Amino acid sequence: MTPLPFRTILQDEEDWRCKTMQGFGEALGGTFEIQSRAFKFLALTMLPHPGLRIDFDGDPRTRLSLSWPWSLPFGPASATIVKKRMCSDDWVDRFVPNRLVFEPGVVIGDRETVFMRSGYRFLWHPATSRIGVGAGVGSTVEVRGHDGLRASLSPEALLQFGACCRPVYATLSLRYDYFFTGQSHHSLLVSLGLSYF
Repeated sequence: MTPLPFRTILQDEEDWRCKTMQGFGEALGGTFEIQSRAFKFLALTMLPHPGLRIDFDGDPRTRLSLSWPWSLPFGPASATIVKKRMCSDDWVDRFVPNRLVFEPGVVIGDRETVFMRSGYRFLWHPATSRIGVGAGVGSTVEVRGHDGLRASLSPEALLQFGACCRPVYATLSLRYDYFFTGQSHHSLLVSLGLSYF
């Protein structure tokens, strides 16, 4: 009788352990992880980012803003973290630095303002770091008091706090808007909030 190769015995041992409570627990943990991430994604999509907007032309005014920056990552990943699992596929988290951003919001004050910003962001977040930095550019279209509908060019700087590459980050954004029409042409918006990507 020929003995089985060591590799085959080890594989049989792994298969045997996967049929025990250890394998069941790993599968159940994966299910809970998927449900937890789905809940976080939905909750953070609805949670606003509070901020302050300062209009500089004339008498500088500071007003409260609420925005919902929805980001859509695209392109290749810049960092990857792999969580090894014995009885099922490995869990892979990827950080994708390129994002399209759609950000509806409202500015509350003496003249309420409704805005929608679309743009592009690039975030650099190393796999071993808890801080990422980024920059973006876009355009804000807003409806504001007597100014009516107007548009801006808006560059931004970003700081992202959280462990790469797992979802849920705190994002600090500093954005400058130059509006082409209206009474106030220059504004600065600082916001802080939680985001999934």
